[in-house]
Amino acid sequence: MSDDLRERIERSFEDELRPYPPPAGLRSRIIRTAIEAGRRDHPGRAGHPGHGRQRRRPEWPLAVAAAVLAVAAVGALLLGLHGLRSTPLPAGAPTPTATPAGPTPSASPPPAGNQPIAGQPAPGLTLPRCRTWDLAASIRELSPGAGQRYAALVLANRSGHPCQTYGFVGMQLIDTTGRPVPTQVVRVRQPAPTVLTLAPDASAFTVLHWTAVPGPGEAATGDCEAVPAAAQVTPPDETTQIVIAWTMGPVCQQGAVDTAALVAGPGPPS
Repeated sequence: MSDDLRERIERSFEDELRPYPPPAGLRSRIIRTAIEAGRRDHPGRAGHPGHGRQRRRPEWPLAVAAAVLAVAAVGALLLGLHGLRSTPLPAGAPTPTATPAGPTPSASPPPAGNQPIAGQPAPGLTLPRCRTWDLAASIRELSPGAGQRYAALVLANRSGHPCQTYGFVGMQLIDTTGRPVPTQVVRVRQPAPTVLTLAPDASAFTVLHWTAVPGPGEAATGDCEAVPAAAQVTPPDETTQIVIAWTMGPVCQQGAVDTAALVAGPGPPS
């Protein structure tokens, strides 16, 4: 009887916990407990073989059921622990990471296209920054030469308070419907950016340079690129634009426009 009972219980273990075997030693402890419990509940009596045979029949399913219940409980525990280890994080949930030692990282830099060139971090300003709504923009053509074109882009402080600015303007050329025209703003490293304080009605400017000579893939005659109708100008460190008219024809070489950092003053005469 003991060998048969052991075989049944072991089969129950194999059926219930085949993917997740129990910890070492647990199988033998449960088998031994089930056998001892069966013997205590249904002991055979010497001299009464009929009684012993009659009481042994329920011993098999009870002992096996007790073992299976124990195995099922262990299996549920192991499955739960496995689920905790392997369940992926929901989409978008942050992955836990260790906090690195050292100082807290600095704030994000200004948006690309408006921040200073590498190696020239913007210094702290002692006055409010010149915001887009504080400024008026204008552009005037300068003397051309040998297929090269120049213009002065001027930002004037139209607010009633002083403000400070630093760095480069951003620019996007657009057509009459407001759709973008090819534009590549190229920053010139000299002169280096400096903090400019603009009193009310004071100005800062930069000189723009582009070419009227067609580049690779552009038409050799006629307009090399679509003719802009206006320019969207973004002041340094700002994300909104001032729209001004553009009357100086197409910008060749895929819209490449050189620009330097702003300097104080209204710019050179035409």
